[in-house]
Amino acid sequence: MDQHSLYVQNKNESVASEVSSRSDAPLEKLKKFLSYLISTVFFLVGVCVIFGMFIPGYAPKQFRITLGVVLILWAIYRFVLARTKIREDQDD
Repeated sequence: MDQHSLYVQNKNESVASEVSSRSDAPLEKLKKFLSYLISTVFFLVGVCVIFGMFIPGYAPKQFRITLGVVLILWAIYRFVLARTKIREDQDD
């Protein structure tokens, strides 16, 4: 290939990647927002379960605490996973 063809090919690839990255930006922001929202909701539900707001009064206290702790740990896991993914995407 001659120099002009290589230049045109590289220019087309850079324009295509720029358009792709611009169109992905709103989706990335939505994914980031939803990831944080989901982890926050899990955390709040876990706290509410521990304090007995979402579980009937006749449920054993140990069950409420166990379920609440599992939900809180799941929320922390989701938060760390989302944060790690976002940092990896920013590095690329």
